[in-house]
Amino acid sequence: MGADQVAEIRPALVEVMAGSAEQDLCANLTVSGDAGQWIQATRGLVNMAYPFHDDPAQRVAALGGEWRDFELKTWKAGLYATFRVREGVSTLQTARFIDWLFREALACDADYALDVEVVSLGERR
Repeated sequence: MGADQVAEIRPALVEVMAGSAEQDLCANLTVSGDAGQWIQATRGLVNMAYPFHDDPAQRVAALGGEWRDFELKTWKAGLYATFRVREGVSTLQTARFIDWLFREALACDADYALDVEVVSLGERR
């Protein structure tokens, strides 16, 4: 597990979760120097770049790991995969899952560097 990356990811997740009831926030996490390697996190969802054509649920299962708190919600081959985060899952566990996705699913080096930004998605309806 990339402890340095988890330490970078988690504060952004805490900020997203602490957002106001009127506004949705999104953590945009991009591998420095590679805009094609990205993951986004909002309340209850993790969305990732998915350059593959196979089912992400099968790919994640084949890679191993205990990630039953994250279930595939939707995906489009070659573009993205979105996972639902089960209610009550901690920001630390979500940060570990995101780090794992970068390292295992997107095959980033163990010492990958991140650009982290929290942005507003607008007012909730």
